[in-house]
Amino acid sequence: MYRIIYLLTVISYVRAKVPSDDERQKVMDYYTTMRENVTPTASNMQLMSYSFHLQNLSLELVNRCDFSSPLLDPKYKNIGIIFMASADRTLQFSDLYKINSSSYTPDTAKCELDCHNYKQMVWADSTGVGCSIGECRDKSNSSRVGSFLLCVHEPSSLELRGSPYHNGTSCSECPDPNKCYRKQCYNGTLTTTSISTIPSPMFIHMFASFLVLCLNLQH
Repeated sequence: MYRIIYLLTVISYVRAKVPSDDERQKVMDYYTTMRENVTPTASNMQLMSYSFHLQNLSLELVNRCDFSSPLLDPKYKNIGIIFMASADRTLQFSDLYKINSSSYTPDTAKCELDCHNYKQMVWADSTGVGCSIGECRDKSNSSRVGSFLLCVHEPSSLELRGSPYHNGTSCSECPDPNKCYRKQCYNGTLTTTSISTIPSPMFIHMFASFLVLCLNLQH
């Protein structure tokens, strides 16, 4: 456990950025489309909107280059994370568009390959998301820099056990007085960008392995 957390904190901050107005809109359009088009249809899918509060949480993680924080800090309770990394190029918010259901099997709620990011994107209970991109330098080798994209979701879970949504007629489980928009429940107010889990060692290992793999690509 301690060795894994150490691996997650051996890098130092380089710089970080948040999405522009246009990037936020495009990201939310993609979220809305992905959640609208799940197969089979979802009876309890919530419409998500962009959250500057969650963006700040994401930015805080990226700025610190410490990805163990959501596993340890109480203020990250009831949140989920989309995590992308690259050692050979700077990630863009448009990289979120690469997330899809290709390896996800709805009947078993399992994946042939890793599909954590897809399940996070279509986690029905989530209503808010905020993202940032940063670059972190390896403290032991300053020439090695990794690019990281983090999106924080709420409410959600770090582990995402089971199916991300209930199968059924679209919006049939929307709580009153919610309305239905593009097969998603919403509270009657659409904006321009609306469109308590203890993590397991396996989840911690997933983050650590992903980070170390990306940085090792620089060798």
